[in-house]
Amino acid sequence: AADFAICHLETTLAPEGGPYGSYPVFATPPQIVDAIKKTGYDACSTVSNHTLDQGIAGVQRTLDDLDAAGIGHAGTARSQAESQQITMYTVKGTRVAHLAYAYGFNGYARPAGQKWCCNTIDPARIISDARSAREQGAQIVLVSLHAGDENVASPNAQQRQVVAGLAQSGQVDLVLGAHVHVVQPVQKVGQMWVAYGMGNLISGQYDSWKRNKEGVLVSFTFTERPDGRFTITRAAGFPVLNTSAPVRVTDLVTSASAGTPGTREHEAYTTTRKTLLSLGAKQDGFVVEPVQGRSHPTGQHP
Repeated sequence: AADFAICHLETTLAPEGGPYGSYPVFATPPQIVDAIKKTGYDACSTVSNHTLDQGIAGVQRTLDDLDAAGIGHAGTARSQAESQQITMYTVKGTRVAHLAYAYGFNGYARPAGQKWCCNTIDPARIISDARSAREQGAQIVLVSLHAGDENVASPNAQQRQVVAGLAQSGQVDLVLGAHVHVVQPVQKVGQMWVAYGMGNLISGQYDSWKRNKEGVLVSFTFTERPDGRFTITRAAGFPVLNTSAPVRVTDLVTSASAGTPGTREHEAYTTTRKTLLSLGAKQDGFVVEPVQGRSHPTGQHP
C-alpha cells in the first residue's frame, strides 16, 4: 500500500543455478528478485558489508538483475559514470532521491581504480551528495546507512555521529539503518527522522537468536508545506517476526497471538515496541501500530 517502498538487499546475487553460498561469504539465488518485486518493493539499497563477497562480478550481476525486474537501486555501481548519478524517483509528482552507504566490506578491498563500485560512509560526501540531489530537483532526500554493532540494540558512536551531522546539514529528511540484524530505536534528530536499525525482515539466521528473528517495517508520510519543502507528518512502525523452518514472515500487528501474553509473537512485539521508543520517539509522534487482535486472512504475509 506504500506509495514508495524501499528494501535493503544485504547480499549479492549468484548466477542462476549457482553455485550459491551462505555465511560468511554469500551468493544468493537470483530468484529473490522476483520475490522482492512481487512483495511490492520499488527500490533497494544494495551496499552492505557483504557487497564484495562475489567481487565486482557480483555487484554487476545484482544490479543487472534488479534492472531487469524494474527495481531501483542505490549504493553500488557498474561504472564510474553510474556512481556519479543520483538515484532519483518521481512519486506522485514528487522527486525523491535515495542515497546509500556502508561502513566497510568485511576486509575485502575495493579493486584499484574501481573504488566507485561501492559507497562507504563519509559524512562530508553524504552531505555533498544530498546537496547535489537537491540541486537536481530532489524534494525529499532519503539515506540508507549500513552501520552499527551487530546484535546490539542501541546505536554506536559512528551511527550517532553521522546522523547528527546529516541532521545539522538540513539536506536529509530520513535515515534508514541496516546491518545490526536486531531492532534499534527510532529517533527524531532536529527535523530529521532516523530508524537506526530495522532488524531482519527475512533471514536464515538461527531461530534460537530471538532478536535476529525480529524486525520492523517503518512508514513515513511526507506532506508538502506552503514553502514547498516536505515534512514528515506521520511516522509509524509495524513489528514483524520471521521464522526459518518453514520460512515465514508474520505481521505482528494483525497476529492474534501477538495479543496473547506468553506467546513468542507477544514477546517479539513488546520487545520491538520497547526498543523502538527507547530514545523518546513517542514524544515526537512516532507510533508503534497496536496489535489488532485478529489474524490476517492468510495467517501470515511477507
